[in-house]
Amino acid sequence: DDERSAAFEADTETMLGRYFQLEDPRTIEPVGLELMLTSEIDGVTVRGIIDRLERDADGSLVVTDYKTGRAPRQSQEQSKLGGVHFYAFLCKETYGELPSRIRLVYLGRDPQVISTTPTEQSVRGLRNRVAAMWAAVERACEHDDFRPNPSALCNWCAFKQYCPAFGGDPDEARAVAVQLHTDT
Repeated sequence: DDERSAAFEADTETMLGRYFQLEDPRTIEPVGLELMLTSEIDGVTVRGIIDRLERDADGSLVVTDYKTGRAPRQSQEQSKLGGVHFYAFLCKETYGELPSRIRLVYLGRDPQVISTTPTEQSVRGLRNRVAAMWAAVERACEHDDFRPNPSALCNWCAFKQYCPAFGGDPDEARAVAVQLHTDT
């Protein structure tokens, strides 16, 4: 409706203004926007869409992920960087180059940038965590052991339709997991 459209437009204008407070787009050398990267971890295809991949003044890769919400408390900043660490892994796999920085740009109230430097160790750790998660999924499939843990994150889960907490059938999830594993 018109009221919601007007509110959306006003929010967009506010966030755009906040973006310009944080950086000058004329100084950005983008490699890609909404860039989909795909790789493999122990035979499992993983992919992510990077909001912006750029080269800094030194020619190094920088991953930037935009957030429309409020920036986290300082004590929670590191935990919020998991997604961009994953993007750093994808860059390393795709380009053979680890980004020099990964950034979260928060455009909500009190706009700010949270930035860190990914390391070879953080990329290895991420690879190990993803492999362990996939192994846990495979074990759950083998033992028909799907314990729902409903939360607000369920709306982001690709397997919500198979979850017993939402009336789904875990047997269908097993078939999908097997198919995904054999397609790679």
